[in-house]
Amino acid sequence: MEQYKSEFERLVEEGKIEAIDGLEGKPIEKFAAMYDAEAESYEADAYGEKINYALPETMLRFFQNHDVKSGTVLDLGCGPGVVGNALQKIEGANFELTGVDISPGMAQQAIKAGYEKVILGRIEEAVEQEGSYDHIVSLSALYYVSKEDIEKVILSILAKAKKTATLSFEEITKEFSETVRQVVGDIPLESHVGALKELNLPKGWSVVEDVMQGAWTSPRVGQRINAEMVMLKKAE
Repeated sequence: MEQYKSEFERLVEEGKIEAIDGLEGKPIEKFAAMYDAEAESYEADAYGEKINYALPETMLRFFQNHDVKSGTVLDLGCGPGVVGNALQKIEGANFELTGVDISPGMAQQAIKAGYEKVILGRIEEAVEQEGSYDHIVSLSALYYVSKEDIEKVILSILAKAKKTATLSFEEITKEFSETVRQVVGDIPLESHVGALKELNLPKGWSVVEDVMQGAWTSPRVGQRINAEMVMLKKAE
């Protein structure tokens, strides 16, 4: 993380980055360091033929299907700002974006992409501490949440979202999980496909979009990872 230290400190001083959860000494710190190293090229690589990241376009279609053009957005696992960049393709878009990520390097890139603020920490803590947002999005991040915590996290998202929640649940394979462990150590990765079917949704919420699709190709495994993409909407 050293290459981003001075930039990170400046952004913290300006209030652009808010660090809520120290990662030092925790297993996920290795993930943060890995993403730091990839931050500057991450978005270009994600849309390239090697990874072919499809979820932002699906999210964009969901927003367009339901005429969502504006509002505050909390992007859980924001990376370099992929969600924000996709939403700017909507004609007349007027979104105010806040991100959450574990990587200082990714946080820096998201600020450059136009995010008002990035919270540096884990999704579990951030979604508990943050206030309400019109829309909450989480693409390719919830598989870092444990099976014990996923229900609480989803319900927290629905408690904080005022209008919509758009989430992806990756189908994590044993091959992918084992390869990641070899790179960064023993960090459990969880498949939460179908998690919403096991929940009693809070009053007023309903699933308005639900598709299973190829999400991205792991460059380390060479395997296409599938994901369930879901949009939930709260009755007005």
